[in-house]
Amino acid sequence: MYRLYLHPNIEKQLARIPKGYAERLAIVMRSLREDPRPVQSKHLGQEMYRVREGEYRIVYAVFDKEQVVFVGKIGRRSEKILGLCKIETVPGNFITSIIPYLGIMEV
Repeated sequence: MYRLYLHPNIEKQLARIPKGYAERLAIVMRSLREDPRPVQSKHLGQEMYRVREGEYRIVYAVFDKEQVVFVGKIGRRSEKILGLCKIETVPGNFITSIIPYLGIMEV
């Protein structure tokens, strides 16, 4: 099972979304721990993926070696959210060693 980490702004983003959608998005994010690449996900390049839930998109990165899924952004499909969330390829265990210092939450 993968560990799920959320960018610190995810809570703010979820707070602006109607409760019904926010609950569905939370379920989808939790399911990424079991299957980080569901059938409906779209590969955006390198470790980046996008999954849709209703009117919203979840942009995230999968780091297989570290068994980590990092959710970087949630936004409406009509918004241009892809350019706002860049996660670079990083060597080795860098991503897991830096996470505690970024204020990133594990779910």
